[in-house]
Amino acid sequence: MTEDGNQDCVKTWTLDSFDSTTFAYSANGTAVENQLGDADLNYYMPGTVTYLTRSDWSGTWPKTYKDLTATEEMLEVLKNDLVEIREQGDPSSVTFGADNGLTLAALKGVEDINDPRWQQLIGQITLEDDRIHRVPRGGSERRAKRN
Repeated sequence: MTEDGNQDCVKTWTLDSFDSTTFAYSANGTAVENQLGDADLNYYMPGTVTYLTRSDWSGTWPKTYKDLTATEEMLEVLKNDLVEIREQGDPSSVTFGADNGLTLAALKGVEDINDPRWQQLIGQITLEDDRIHRVPRGGSERRAKRN
């Protein structure tokens, strides 16, 4: 840091002892564990990068890492072929691209999730919109839909 800062904004707390059991499992019994360890470059190349930490600003300030080459293991992960796809249920029960004449605005205020119009609205989504446009973006990007 370049400034002394305001001591009134600092709170110090000391953990008496580490509790590794209270929150070790979720409500459904699943073990709580790091799910993103392989997102760390050091997972594949130990000791390659140093991450910024508030306890050592000057020693961990980011620098440019260049001339890095993906390992074979990294390239395999990037193929995203990690999940076995299995048939679940009757695929003919899924509707894509139906012309039900609904818009999201038409369902404004409808709070009953079991109202059949919600399923009819979802049935209007085309396979292209549902998978082809969303999957390459990690499934998280939502683009505006024209009605």
